Amino acid sequence: MVYCINCGKQNITDFDFCFNCGAKLVKSAEMAANPDPADSSGPTGQNPAPGQQSGPENPQPAFPGSSLPGQPGPYGQNFPPPGYPNGATPSGQNFRPPYPYGTPPAGKRNQPQRYPVAANGKPFVVIDHPEAFYAYKNADGKQVYASFATIQARILAALFDTCLLYLPLQYIAWTLMVIFNPETQKMLQAITRSPDQMQLQEINMLMPGWATLLIWTITLVYSVLMTWKGGGQTLGKKILRIKVIGLDGRPPNFQSALNRNLFGYAYGLGTVGFVIGGFGTVVGFCLQLMVFMGFTAAFFNRERRGWHDRLADTYVVGKNELVQGVNY
Repeated sequence: MVYCINCGKQNITDFDFCFNCGAKLVKSAEMAANPDPADSSGPTGQNPAPGQQSGPENPQPAFPGSSLPGQPGPYGQNFPPPGYPNGATPSGQNFRPPYPYGTPPAGKRNQPQRYPVAANGKPFVVIDHPEAFYAYKNADGKQVYASFATIQARILAALFDTCLLYLPLQYIAWTLMVIFNPETQKMLQAITRSPDQMQLQEINMLMPGWATLLIWTITLVYSVLMTWKGGGQTLGKKILRIKVIGLDGRPPNFQSALNRNLFGYAYGLGTVGFVIGGFGTVVGFCLQLMVFMGFTAAFFNRERRGWHDRLADTYVVGKNELVQGVNY
């Protein structure tokens, strides 16, 4: 293996040019045949060992691509940054944030954290894990790399929104049904005296289809408005620090937000089908199976996109993005 003296990436010995930055690789045999007198530290013509200086008048940094104490380095700070969890290697530029959300040490007050950048202008974390980022240019023309949201964060955000809106509406609907439906009151009293699984199923069937449809419609309106006007974030996504973006990196428009959430609304239509019974049960089962398969599709592709994401041309990414000139 041989390291590129321009960007520090490790290359196969047979390579003549660096696969990362394209610079010509200097082999060990070439360095021995053509020693650089400017880098010699004495009559032996050998370079100083890492961490040593060639002399008080011509000091050398400890690692290639690093900076001397008190002097700005290539990343706006001395290299290697103190306290970085992965440390630094003698290649000079091989430290990387942990996959996929790791960050460098926090900068000084009012200074953003900066990710180390290779010679081609890309952050090392993007070069190492290109499958974890979606690249686009923002309104200012700056390059942005957004990391795809994890499945765990998306599930937790959906659970939070469910607990916030759907479950309270369901509880209100059941309360009103018990108050205004004498038949339900009699069945509840009978179940209290002698619990019966069949009676519980009959009570579930007493919920009118229009009430179930109304609950799912309110949930749909909430999701569409928050995705459209809330910067691609429902309250659950705000807490989990993820958001929905379009192909251009901007929040979805109304049509995309509607298409995306109508897919999940089909699950509610399936619930109504079960309430209707008969052929509606078959339709309801097919709709709910389709929604289930569409959501689980996000587990099996590197962009973590479900069928609803593909239908609306959207991605779900982390809120903290790598922005050119801001944090890399």
